[in-house]
Amino acid sequence: MKRLITLMLLAGLYVQVSAQLPANSIAPDFTATDINGVQYHLYDIIEQGKPVIMDVSATWCGPCWSYHNAHHLKTVYEQYGPNGTNELMVMFVEGDNNTSLECLYGTAGCVGGTQGNWVDGTPYPIFNNGSIAQAYEIAYYPTVYLICPNHLVKEIGQQNAAALKASADACPDPVQGVNINAITFGTDYQYGRICGTQVVTPSYLVLNGGTETLTSVVIELKVNGQTVQTLDYTEPIASFMPRMIEFAPIEVTGSAIIRATIKSLNGTDLATPIVKQKTYQKAKSTLTKELTLELKTDGYAVETYWELIDDQGNVYAYGGNENVGPNGASTGTPTAGPGTYSNNTVITETVEVPANGCYFLHMVDAYGDGMCDGTNVGSYKLFETANPANILTQGGCDFADAFDIFGAEGIVGVNDLIQEGSFRVFPNPAKDILRLEFSLQNAADVQITVTNTLGQVIRTLGTFECVAGSNFQSIPTADLASGMYIVNLRTAEGTVSRTFSVKQ
Repeated sequence: MKRLITLMLLAGLYVQVSAQLPANSIAPDFTATDINGVQYHLYDIIEQGKPVIMDVSATWCGPCWSYHNAHHLKTVYEQYGPNGTNELMVMFVEGDNNTSLECLYGTAGCVGGTQGNWVDGTPYPIFNNGSIAQAYEIAYYPTVYLICPNHLVKEIGQQNAAALKASADACPDPVQGVNINAITFGTDYQYGRICGTQVVTPSYLVLNGGTETLTSVVIELKVNGQTVQTLDYTEPIASFMPRMIEFAPIEVTGSAIIRATIKSLNGTDLATPIVKQKTYQKAKSTLTKELTLELKTDGYAVETYWELIDDQGNVYAYGGNENVGPNGASTGTPTAGPGTYSNNTVITETVEVPANGCYFLHMVDAYGDGMCDGTNVGSYKLFETANPANILTQGGCDFADAFDIFGAEGIVGVNDLIQEGSFRVFPNPAKDILRLEFSLQNAADVQITVTNTLGQVIRTLGTFECVAGSNFQSIPTADLASGMYIVNLRTAEGTVSRTFSVKQ
């Protein structure tokens, strides 16, 4: 939640802080049309052996304007581009979606700010395309990237013409014969810790760094030292081409080291196998239902929202500015809505997990850089109320949409009575009637209420004697205004809830 206006003037920082692409990542491919209507395909260019120098800037950015007017890119393009020796390509990308096309031509009609006419005297292609900036994870303007024919990208900074040419000349040639570069190994599991047993799909991004086509890549996959798969990948990989190699899904429980070893290429064992691994720790767990969420806000508490959800997406508690909501990450500075916290204040919220399982504390920051505004440092911490030393998760700065996973073990709750996955509400959205369906392990008294998003009870249907097995109830909704609501089933063991909407 830091404010970057001053720094933007000094250093051209991007308005949403994010991570820059790591050096030697595979360059994201794109096909884009420049402001003159000419279409370019990045991979077509580099696969002709031509490096691409790409300047990603914003029209309002002072340092971008200074570098542009130094004409280093123009010099390199004129000497070594298509109308020169045809050794390389230069591209300029206006990457801020909040600026209009007119800003490239000067102040007339410009929305978003401009330093002047960026088009006049510029011979290389100009793209007004924020999606390219997003694909390349631009963290600040200007960012100058070099994309080599081997498909790898790295940031080279605001170099002069001679240095730009030297950087392009340093792009590697293919190694003679058989060669492979192991770029990244990971899985599709997006959380840093494992709760319970998770099914994950490992994948290995590789690059053929040799002159010879790869026709066989043998990779051994181990989990905690035990071989679980040996994959012989036989789809041809041409020279300087990347390829994502995917394994079959595997089950992982708790802490795990998943290790992939490239053992042979084109039928020949490697003298030194290539090893990469992904390590997961077991998610922390609570043995008690009641938890405390402690929030320390910064000077922009209006940007904070949170919710406690299970692994099916069911919401059990929430707080903060409802104008941000669960989908409000990185949307800018919102207006204050219901639930907005005070600035620079410590807040404690009591939340409850209903039963054993996996849960997420979902933290949302509308500005996209966490609960720190550059002067005031905020934080969040979730812990057992009865045992504050058992901290399930914590954080503070530099997040936009964080899902912190934790588990619950040894809890007897309502989900042991209401069978997991059996509680359904339909139709959703409802108009005149909302129907409930749920199954009970044993006969029990169930109280049904409806609350609004502020937690206020707006309808009490009473307590019903429900039988073991399937149960059905209906809720009239014709008199409810369009919007979001929560239906709650309460037994002696606790409460389980589902969200629904009404559309009149």
